[in-house]
Amino acid sequence: MSYAPKDGVRYEARAKDAVAEYGRIGTELRVVRQRLAPTTTQGAGGFAKEYLDTKRVWHAQPTLKGGPSNPVFNAAAKDTHILAP
Repeated sequence: MSYAPKDGVRYEARAKDAVAEYGRIGTELRVVRQRLAPTTTQGAGGFAKEYLDTKRVWHAQPTLKGGPSNPVFNAAAKDTHILAP
C-alpha cells in the first residue's frame, strides 16, 4: 500500500511472508518513506528510501545494502523486517 506524498514525503507499507531460512516464521512488515525532490511527481523518484525499524528509527537504503561487509547491515536489515504480531 502506498500513500500519496504529504509534505514532499511518500510512505509505503508492505506485508510479506517471513523467510524461514532466516529463522523467521509468520508475516513481516516493511515501512518505507522517501523524500521527493521538489520537481518530481507522484510515482517518480526522489532521495534514497528509508526503512523503519522496530525501535522507530529510519535507516537509509544504502545502510541496508552491502551484506556482511557493512558493519550495520545485519542489525539494521533484521530490525527493518518487522514481524507482525
